[in-house]
Amino acid sequence: MRKRIRSTLIILIILCILYIHALFQADLKWAKGNGYLTLNEADGWTHFELVSCENNSWFKIYAMPGNVYALLEPFQDQLVISYLICGNDRALLFDTGMGIANIKDCVTQLTDKPITVLNSHVHFDHTGGNYLFDEVICYNIDSAVRILTDGVSHDELSIYVPLESLADTPETFSYEDYYRVGKAPTATVEDGQIIDLGGRQLEVMYTPGHEETGIMLIDEKNSIIFTGDTWYPGPLLLVSEDSSMPDYCESLKKQHQLYEIKIFSGFMAHITQYFRVQIHSLSP
Repeated sequence: MRKRIRSTLIILIILCILYIHALFQADLKWAKGNGYLTLNEADGWTHFELVSCENNSWFKIYAMPGNVYALLEPFQDQLVISYLICGNDRALLFDTGMGIANIKDCVTQLTDKPITVLNSHVHFDHTGGNYLFDEVICYNIDSAVRILTDGVSHDELSIYVPLESLADTPETFSYEDYYRVGKAPTATVEDGQIIDLGGRQLEVMYTPGHEETGIMLIDEKNSIIFTGDTWYPGPLLLVSEDSSMPDYCESLKKQHQLYEIKIFSGFMAHITQYFRVQIHSLSP
């Protein structure tokens, strides 16, 4: 009986993996046009101002509500989004993307304030441009510091970023030389810590689950939550060695109150919408 249950569970897991893979392939097939990923009007990005930067062909940059810029990378299937959050005295870059193009060249055209990088978590698609900045912060956990310092080799990256997943890369990009440069964090943050940008305060909320170093940022004054990969419009990915469904449930429990918020997620090229979000109680 136990063997039959075990076999059934294995089959269900395999079917779930195949189903999720099919969803992503279908989404990519839908999104591809003329050899590159396009932003469909249904995604809602056309509601926001498209901002141009010199010498930039990789990022789609949008001016968002609350003096925030979204830097979307639509030409690779991670569809990652980094956010430049501007205060009166300085700016914070929440993630640095894939590292395929120079994100610093863009953000320094968007603000003249000093820029500090804070990573929502340490996955390669959110930390690729860390090395370009002097100040890089992560959550205060040993694994985050170690992973950011070590970098990621080309052989490892090529598993997650095959050549066929890329389109319209910058002329300066060489796939054979692509790896994530290691950059030791210059500081760390704690759960509940307040980051003051001058006239704008961001509260750090530790939200492991998708990845054990995950955080979100709460901008109470502007009613914005920057979710990284904790929330996003798409299938929740808990597939890496450092993913945990119990941790994810605990992270959701921390967000039990009712918010009237704008959710700025870090994954999938969909509209950043206005939501009224209720986090219901979850069983342990």
